[in-house]
Amino acid sequence: MASSSNRLDILYFNVPGTVQCHEFQHFNASDRDHRAVNYEHFIEPACAADYPTIAAVNVAAFEQFSSAMDSHHWASMKNNISLDRVQVLAEFAQFFVCRMQGDIIGSVAYCPPGRSRDPIPSGWASILLLAVAPSHRGLRIGQALVSICLQRARNDLAVSMGLYTSELMTAAHRLYEQAGFQRIGDLPPRNGLNYFLYQHQTDSPPRTGGDRCSCL
Repeated sequence: MASSSNRLDILYFNVPGTVQCHEFQHFNASDRDHRAVNYEHFIEPACAADYPTIAAVNVAAFEQFSSAMDSHHWASMKNNISLDRVQVLAEFAQFFVCRMQGDIIGSVAYCPPGRSRDPIPSGWASILLLAVAPSHRGLRIGQALVSICLQRARNDLAVSMGLYTSELMTAAHRLYEQAGFQRIGDLPPRNGLNYFLYQHQTDSPPRTGGDRCSCL
């Protein structure tokens, strides 16, 4: 992503709340620099023009699981993360994107309390469709996207935040657990996979200690 001069233009946004452009800064970008970046500074609310790219990032991120699924189930999962699904979710949830040099490298949908859908209790806030481009894994972008959603949930006075994930997404399990989510139950299988429901008490701090997940 970096240019030949290894310089990146960073646009800082105030999220959550009103989006405000603060300033451009420049820095030299090596792999080590990328891991030291706070990617929350690259996160902004998405607009409708972003939805096709969000869908493409979703498919690229989830495609790693296709080899563990039969073709029918993978086709169903792919349909549930593609553009039509993104547009449906955008009717009741806010998408956020992590954008660098104009390119979307990660996204997530945040649903405020009162608008969450089954299997998440409607009174909870929720996280949906977290995805990070494969080319940018290991930089804690997923962690930054989850953090933004938790900030929004606290601002919205949500008592709890929920999400669900499949048995294949073990890196995501670690990410969510390190952010303070707890697995509270099993959900009916879908697409041939077991799914789990996670809850975060939004007035509780993130878990400390242990290895930090750098997969997302």
